[in-house]
Amino acid sequence: ACAGPYAEYGEGVLRACVECGTHYVDITAEIPWVETMLGKYGDEAAKNGVSIVNMGGYDSVPPDLSTFLAAQRMRADGETLGRFEAFIGGDSGLPTGTVNTMVAGINQVKGRVLRAVTLGACGTPP
Repeated sequence: ACAGPYAEYGEGVLRACVECGTHYVDITAEIPWVETMLGKYGDEAAKNGVSIVNMGGYDSVPPDLSTFLAAQRMRADGETLGRFEAFIGGDSGLPTGTVNTMVAGINQVKGRVLRAVTLGACGTPP
């Protein structure tokens, strides 16, 4: 088990699963991390028969399932689903891992902006 930010804590768990032949499921919503990990471990996971399933939590399952069921029903009626929007709300607050992920993302953007301002557009000091 692992909790976010996955970019900070998740790679070791995913790597161990791939190396040991164990399927991996997480609840992350960190798309850049998911893309990086699939690029890094996807081929080896496939070779080892390991499934990597990201975003298997509340953030994505309800809209994904709702979209699938709506498209399936429309297909049965001879129609095609062109767009599906889902809005999820609540008042229970954010999990600590989500807050930490948001703060880490803000810090990354802040760092890039500060480097761009300090080094200028061409990467050399003004």
